[in-house]
Amino acid sequence: MAPGHGTCRRQASPLRLPSTAMMAALVLLLAAAAPRIASATERRCDPHRFPYKTLNYTCEADCRTYMLFDVKAECMPNWRTAKEVCEEHGYELATYEQDASMGAFRKLCRDNRYTCWASGHTEPNRCPLMTQEGRIVYQGCEQPVRFVCRTKEPRCPGKSPPPPLHPSHPVRSPPNNPVPPSPPPPSPRPPSPLPPSPQPPVYSPPPSPHPPSTPPVYPPPPRCDPYTYPYTTENYTCHADCRTYVLYDIGARCMPDWRTARKVCESKGLELAPHDEDASNGALRKLCHGNRYTCWASGHTEPNRCPLMTQEGRIVYQGCEQPVRFVCRTKGARCMPDWRTARKVCESKGLELAPHDEDASNGALKKLCRDNRYTCWASGHTEPNRCPLMTQEGRIVYQGCEQPVRFVCRTKGEPPSAAQPQPTQPYPPATPAATPHTYPYTTENYTCHADCRTYVLFDIRARCLPDWRTARKVCESKGLELAPHDEDASNGALKKLCRDNRYTCWASGHTEPNRCPLMTQEGRIVFQGCEQPVRFVCRTKEPNPQPPSPRPPSPRASPPPPKCEPRRFPYKTLNYTCEADCRTYYLYDVRAECMPNWWTAKEICESKGLELAPHDEDASLGAFRKLCRTNGYTCWASGHTEPNRCPLMTQEGRIVYQGCEQPVRFVCRTKESRCPAKSPPPPLHPSHPVRNAPPSPRPQSPRPPSPPPPSPRPPSPLPPSPQPPVYSPPPSPQPPSPRPPSPRASPPPPKCDPHRFPYKTLNYTCETDCRTYTLYDVRAECMPNWWTAKEICESKGLELAPHDEDASLGAFRKLCKNNAYTCWASGHTEPRRCPLMNAQGRIVNQGCDQPVRFVCRTKEPRCPRKE
Repeated sequence: MAPGHGTCRRQASPLRLPSTAMMAALVLLLAAAAPRIASATERRCDPHRFPYKTLNYTCEADCRTYMLFDVKAECMPNWRTAKEVCEEHGYELATYEQDASMGAFRKLCRDNRYTCWASGHTEPNRCPLMTQEGRIVYQGCEQPVRFVCRTKEPRCPGKSPPPPLHPSHPVRSPPNNPVPPSPPPPSPRPPSPLPPSPQPPVYSPPPSPHPPSTPPVYPPPPRCDPYTYPYTTENYTCHADCRTYVLYDIGARCMPDWRTARKVCESKGLELAPHDEDASNGALRKLCHGNRYTCWASGHTEPNRCPLMTQEGRIVYQGCEQPVRFVCRTKGARCMPDWRTARKVCESKGLELAPHDEDASNGALKKLCRDNRYTCWASGHTEPNRCPLMTQEGRIVYQGCEQPVRFVCRTKGEPPSAAQPQPTQPYPPATPAATPHTYPYTTENYTCHADCRTYVLFDIRARCLPDWRTARKVCESKGLELAPHDEDASNGALKKLCRDNRYTCWASGHTEPNRCPLMTQEGRIVFQGCEQPVRFVCRTKEPNPQPPSPRPPSPRASPPPPKCEPRRFPYKTLNYTCEADCRTYYLYDVRAECMPNWWTAKEICESKGLELAPHDEDASLGAFRKLCRTNGYTCWASGHTEPNRCPLMTQEGRIVYQGCEQPVRFVCRTKESRCPAKSPPPPLHPSHPVRNAPPSPRPQSPRPPSPPPPSPRPPSPLPPSPQPPVYSPPPSPQPPSPRPPSPRASPPPPKCDPHRFPYKTLNYTCETDCRTYTLYDVRAECMPNWWTAKEICESKGLELAPHDEDASLGAFRKLCKNNAYTCWASGHTEPRRCPLMNAQGRIVNQGCDQPVRFVCRTKEPRCPRKE
């Protein structure tokens, strides 16, 4: 046993020795490496000693320097550590409760999309920080976040009287030695902003790291003069008190105290907006609370405390000396009157409020109000608490009599021969001393990421408004061009600068004789006289390469981005079955992921067995409004095209012609109608015997589950049905089945008979030819073709209204164009094409077989004089 035991021990020892040696070597290796790892980790992650990359900003409002720490996010501390780091460097964690500090936060954090710790009111276990969007929220204090420090005391040029205490005579006595000037500052004010000067080398701010260079580190900017400073402003017109409110100093560059703010307003002929009036308080909320600004306001004051509106929209009393934004307003109200006041004003001038129920007066109202896109009071038949007015579209409606609206007066008696000097000057003349080419305009800029151009709105204050031609020349003299209205990106920029600010602005594009395009305050493009003074928008001629470089390539660099192929893209669609023409309409690319140009959109529709939906058919136009206008989409449409311009429906539901190359959503529709007019027999089929028999008489393998369609006309409804699986509409499991039965299976059983249908009508009596015109089928429930429409009129003792008579054409516009309807008309016809008025009020010749509304009229005049 002993030898055997010894032998075993001799065999075991060589096996254990390598293992023990390896373990010992590993332990020694780890012990040697641990200090280095720990030191590297400590050096990398100790916020108190980390060499931060910083970003500085000197705020002119409070004369402090703000420093954003840890730009590269290499060693972000929690809230308490951030506060300690600031204090170690002789600074303080910047607060969010002061307006100037808040502006610095936005400049350093929000504009760079950073989240930053801030000081201020805290909650249990939650500390304040500014998010990337510029909002102050409370979150857990332990998370790692960037932070902003600031100097404890302002360093304004106005506060430089103390320095005369440092450079006293003893300092001047030894001029030969350059070193003595540096020691005196610590003696009089050791805790002031000078001690931090030796610290910058620790965290390496951008300026020089040596103590003698402390003055250049934070160069105090020249102090501004609030009375002459060119403030950036924002205007708001309050309809409650008819005053204009102006927010001053959006950029927070020269914010005054309360007394100076009041004097600045008075120097401009305005007054500091009060907080204790409902209308003014609402305007302060719109301009200040809406933009998260703190603003001075007038009203009741307390000793050494003045009223201001906080970012949250509350009125508080704080020290009157702090720098804050402010809001001025016009002193006098400029109100439009209500209906009764408008009538009295007319009578006080020996005139009368123009009536709407006389043709001549109605025409004058359209000329003055509709053509200028104004809403105007009119006289005539009134209803209880409702008075007549003409809308911007030229329609007479009844609304509340108390609202402020423009109004039109007219002379009472016979039209005066020479005593009518009323139209003195349609537009106020421009300031004679102002030259648009040299005037220092107040502007507002907007960079559009869709076309990578910068758009500039000129003359925000309306001090030197030019006419259309001068506006175009001013743009060209600055190396820019007048922004066009017929490009999607440019139109969006015009809406951003003009519509959102309630301005009217000149635009370039297609012009008419003596009429030029402009965008109204409501964002519509209209053509008006070219000589009137209006604001204008210029844009850069070429795309800007610098700021928008990361973004524009995705929407606009190439019509189809590299990742999408429109002909094979799995589009998200939206379906609508129109009961007027029994077709299914598909809106493609709901998510705007792969929008094609016009030609590609047409090819995609055809590749799916569909067709690009036209805009010049009434049923199709209604489907467009349902799918595109209702959802705020712009969509390609088929129809009449112009050279290099194709039709599309805008978000507002108008058909316009624009460049064919731009990416836009599009609407396809089925080529054939699938009306249940052909399914009167189906009520006889769906009995039990017929359900058992479909396989025997009709061995159609692809469509066994749908017995009714094969019996009447299998070829017409069924050929398009195999196509939907190719383009995959939303009802993916069984796309064909919901279409034929669902639109009309139960609601309207039989197809309508136009000769006996109880039409919903709309009447209009024209005083010019003393005839009554009747629009049939207002609800588009049973629209006939052209020949049937003519027969229906004759069966009622009427005639289809012609389009080639002035009085009849006016009635068409009243009944059809004003309601955006397409209507059959009589007159000159072409082979297989009949006249109709489209929704835009133009007479065109189209196929006679399509279903359209129609207008009949009495055959003989029925004038009151003849009775």
